[in-house]
Amino acid sequence: MPAPSHSITENAPPCNDDASNELEATSPMIPPTPPSMPPELEESILVAYRSVGIGTFGVVMRFIGMPLEKIALFMNSSQVTGANPIRQSVKLTFAGGAMAPYRVVGPAS
Repeated sequence: MPAPSHSITENAPPCNDDASNELEATSPMIPPTPPSMPPELEESILVAYRSVGIGTFGVVMRFIGMPLEKIALFMNSSQVTGANPIRQSVKLTFAGGAMAPYRVVGPAS
């Protein structure tokens, strides 16, 4: 019994017509291109993002800095005398509670 004759080209995968090695556009090997935004919209979003970041930074720094400013004011005043002026300044700064440094507008204003 003779062996069946199969040609090698019958089992080979199909080739591109242009005989190049490039993948076709519908190939699952190429990731899809994400949709892009217009440049004006991208710039506007970037400006808003940076503004929010800088604003948040400013608020946090002000929140941290207010008690330090009050401590510095007390250290330079005549209310602090003798030993351990930093402890006395901190004690005077927070004498009205934890939020005392943030109450800067008094009832007389």
